[in-house]
Amino acid sequence: MRATLAAFVLILVCVGGAPAWALYCGHRLVSLGETQTTVWYKCGAPDTTTWRVHYRAVREADAFDTLQTTPYVPVVIEAWVYNFGPQRFLEEFSFEEGRLISIQPLGYGY
Repeated sequence: MRATLAAFVLILVCVGGAPAWALYCGHRLVSLGETQTTVWYKCGAPDTTTWRVHYRAVREADAFDTLQTTPYVPVVIEAWVYNFGPQRFLEEFSFEEGRLISIQPLGYGY
């Protein structure tokens, strides 16, 4: 009986948690797809900001509906790093065209 109850409570805790693509900044939840302005409001100013360029292939169909790869197009990614202190991970928020596309842990803060 106790094992069943413990398993049930564990399942509720796992299901009730924040999704894997979200992170808490203080008491506010930040999720993928949010704008830079919203993330700034919820988390404050980032500790560091960097930009990098990724090259993405654009695929288009020709007149015979066969896929052809056109030259790569540059995509600018803006990365914000937040240091939440020594008890939490540094987090990197990556933005493309002003929208949050990924949240990556970087190791413990300082």
